[in-house]
Amino acid sequence: MLDTFSGATRVIYIVGDPIAQVKSPSGVTAMLRDRGADAVVVPAHVAPADLATWVAATRLMRNCDGVIVTVPHKFAAGPLCDGVSAQ
Repeated sequence: MLDTFSGATRVIYIVGDPIAQVKSPSGVTAMLRDRGADAVVVPAHVAPADLATWVAATRLMRNCDGVIVTVPHKFAAGPLCDGVSAQ
């Protein structure tokens, strides 16, 4: 298991509004690290009115490997995605 982060660490966001209640950042990060991935899941508190702008900015981040979408953004995020998965 990796126990450090570096400049090469990959980022996966979980976006919602509110976001403080989510439990998955630590659990998914632990799973990724246990599998040897140099990655971290980071919560992003983004208001619905700012979602499209945030997604556009996130696309510019070359170390972002994806976004997990939670309430209230699940339906609004669909048209903004390059692709989706059932996971």
